[in-house]
Amino acid sequence: MRLHRFATFVSVVVPTVLFLASVGKIADWDRFVVSLESFTLVPKSVQQLAALLVPASEVVPIALFLTGKPRLANVAAVCLLLIFSAVLIFHWMNNISPTCACLGLWTRYHEVNSSIRGSMVRNSLLIGGCLVALFWPRRVSPPQAGQVSTA
Repeated sequence: MRLHRFATFVSVVVPTVLFLASVGKIADWDRFVVSLESFTLVPKSVQQLAALLVPASEVVPIALFLTGKPRLANVAAVCLLLIFSAVLIFHWMNNISPTCACLGLWTRYHEVNSSIRGSMVRNSLLIGGCLVALFWPRRVSPPQAGQVSTA
C-alpha cells in the first residue's frame, strides 16, 4: 500500500513542478520574454508564439493529472522535458549560454544553477521521476465476489 502511494506521489510531482514553472513565467512575463530572446534556436519570427506556448504547454500535464489521467500526464511531462533538454543540448554543443528563466518569478527567491549542466541534471531527475511513475507496477484489484476472473 505504501509503495502505491509513493508511485501516486511521484506521478504528481513533475506535472506540479511544470505547472509552477508556468505560473512563475507568467508572473514575471517581461523577464521570461527577454530570457527567451537569448535562445538562438528559437527564431525571432516565432519568439512571441513560443512565449505563449511554453507556459501553456507546461499546464497540460497537471490538467491531465487532475482529470484522472496520471500516466498521460507523465508522458506529456516527459515529452516537454525532452524538448526543453534538446534545446539546452543544442545551445551547450554550440557554446551558447542563454539566460534561463526556467522557473520565472521563482528564480529570484531560489538560486538555480544557471549552467546548462545544472539544468540537464535537473531535467534528468524530473524525467526519471516521470519514468518511475510510468513504469511503477500498479496494484491489480482482486476480482469482487460474483465477478468472473479473466485470467
